[in-house]
Amino acid sequence: MRWCTTAGPQLRTIDERRFPGEAEAVADFVSAGFTWDEVTSFAQPVAASLADYHARLIGRPQSKFTYLTDEEVHQGLVRLEAEARSEALDKPRPVLERYDVAVFSRS
Repeated sequence: MRWCTTAGPQLRTIDERRFPGEAEAVADFVSAGFTWDEVTSFAQPVAASLADYHARLIGRPQSKFTYLTDEEVHQGLVRLEAEARSEALDKPRPVLERYDVAVFSRS
């Protein structure tokens, strides 16, 4: 398994500022009358290999890249390209994104 970490910690920090955390989201739903049941996490492939993922990001950059400097984007893409080149051609592994799904019921 491989998790996508294109620009590393910078993008995680940006996402933490842009989106509510689990506790805040759960509190909002509970205050609206829902009962929190569970959070389920799963991974879903977003690309068949690092090379495919790199090609996709070059052609369709993510909107969160606008929060990075041009140099940070460039460095992240160069690092990803180097990792893609070192990936064994006969054994490409999918790039996965993790998702967390909160499950609520009506109180």
